[in-house]
Amino acid sequence: MLALLFAALLAQDADLDAFKALYAAAKEKTAEREAVVTAVAALKSEASGAFLLAVFDKDPDSAVRAAALKGLGDWHGPAALKKLSAVAADPQQQFTLRVTALETLTQPPTKEGFEIARRVANETGEIRIHAWQGLRQYPLKETETLWRNALNDGDPLVKAMGMMALSPLKEVALQDLARKALIDPNAEPLVKYASVTVLQIAGGAASTRVFVEVANTTDPTLRRLLSEALGSMTDAKSATEIYAALRHPDPGVRAVMARALGRLKHPNAGDRLSEPLKDKVLDVRAAALESVAERRDKNSEAVLQREAQGGNEEAAAVAISLLVGYPSDATTQLLIKLAGGTKPGVAIPALDALGELHPAEALPVFEKALKAKEWPLRVAAVRGLAKSRKRESIDVLVDRLDKEEGRLLAEIVDALRGLTGKPFGYAPGQWKEWWAGVKEDFVPPDQAQAVISSQAGMTTYHGVPVLSNRMVFLVDISGSMSELTGTESRMDQSKKELLRVLGQLGEKAQANLIFFDDRIEPWRKTLVPVRQNLKEAQALVARLSPRGSTNIFDALETAFAHKEADTIYLLSDGDPTNGRIIDQDDILHEIRRMNRLRQIVIHTISFGNSRFMKALAEQNGGRYVEIK
Repeated sequence: MLALLFAALLAQDADLDAFKALYAAAKEKTAEREAVVTAVAALKSEASGAFLLAVFDKDPDSAVRAAALKGLGDWHGPAALKKLSAVAADPQQQFTLRVTALETLTQPPTKEGFEIARRVANETGEIRIHAWQGLRQYPLKETETLWRNALNDGDPLVKAMGMMALSPLKEVALQDLARKALIDPNAEPLVKYASVTVLQIAGGAASTRVFVEVANTTDPTLRRLLSEALGSMTDAKSATEIYAALRHPDPGVRAVMARALGRLKHPNAGDRLSEPLKDKVLDVRAAALESVAERRDKNSEAVLQREAQGGNEEAAAVAISLLVGYPSDATTQLLIKLAGGTKPGVAIPALDALGELHPAEALPVFEKALKAKEWPLRVAAVRGLAKSRKRESIDVLVDRLDKEEGRLLAEIVDALRGLTGKPFGYAPGQWKEWWAGVKEDFVPPDQAQAVISSQAGMTTYHGVPVLSNRMVFLVDISGSMSELTGTESRMDQSKKELLRVLGQLGEKAQANLIFFDDRIEPWRKTLVPVRQNLKEAQALVARLSPRGSTNIFDALETAFAHKEADTIYLLSDGDPTNGRIIDQDDILHEIRRMNRLRQIVIHTISFGNSRFMKALAEQNGGRYVEIK
């Protein structure tokens, strides 16, 4: 009722008094108070600003107070700027509120924001990083001295930001610093990444030669940055250096060069891909295939189709995944042919690709895959049918229910719940009886609504259904988990929910708990029966306390080492800041590669919005939940 009233007030361009009344009526509903505060911010008046100031001072919920701070930034009255400055500069304030105030003052940049960010940048802890990020919004002529000082900072991230900020000046001294960092095996990765940008902006064959020299790195983020930088070179001498390095004895170097050809504008770049496409090393061929797809030359689709039918299954799988970007009739027919084949290494990526494209004529091949001996093939078929959101898919899945058990039965039931919105369990008869009565006229509901409707009476973890009996819970215990969401810390909320779900798991459930900050701490080496070890698990969870940074990739890699696991629940409040791979896109790429044949479901739960966590779930058959 309150939501309807709120919508009506917005439609009528309501005055402040009406919103005040709505705010008061929502005293027990955080989300609605937050929505009211956001609406009041749009009024941008002295009176609305005074209301926002009062909300910040008195509301008990940090999310509502943060919304008030953002609203004060929209108003930009003197009192607003004063409050924002006070919050941003106060070390006693809650961390997330300080960050909100800093971002509001510096994006877009204000005079007050510059002074506060400069002051906070000299503090210790994570807050100074946000201050430096705020300073990046200001013209270099105002910040140059600060960035030169940053080059000597003990934090590699601050030093890296300084290098990138100063790179447009194209100074020889900075370029020398970048060369030394790239060549130095002990230099911090973040400094190496910034060094690539410095030399990329400098351009020329000298920079290209440095890039080739260090391209044998095993750091996937550095490899990607090097290939992008090499691909941006425009001079003929650089192109010659890249072409020569395609025959380098180190396959890592050849792979970086092959990937650089994807964006290199030199006239012969596309033709040069023929050589790495024949390379005996898979990584080189995969890089060449990605470049073929990126270039979108006249023959790109034909090359990918040819390689998709090659003898090497791993290379074929890469080509198949790239064909999603070329949804022609010819590609669709080829994918249908490959999905119906006998090689799981080819059929699974072909089914995944068809699931993305969901052509109507692919239904028979999904039906066939559902009957395959290999369970990963059947999982891929179920997921593909779920993505199609067609009535015919429901028919096929309902028919398969009484032929599966365990993980596959759970996959089918989860798919049916998502397609229909019905909360039925694992009994095939219930589904079959219902479907027989409605299938002629049934229209699949909106996916989001179907998910909500289907969860009634189920065991869930942060709203995600627990369908598996072989799962790994990854729990972030980094320092920022001490922050408040509402009136509880994120850590306390996480512990409470984990304890609840562990207590509800059935007799057959096996699980492991992996806690991570900058370190990875598994509870056990393998999955263990939960019921038999419940008290030990509960005691361990109760002792958790926040510390350190956020190492998501290594935590996921540890979970993948559990060969019997088929489901991962990842909870975190931030994007990765530590670990073997930190860059978000590189983590997504590597997890997709690792999971191509494993078909592990990865559900993600994020405190606050996270593009990375959302993509990780969507790309690996899971659900994404955002805790506000």
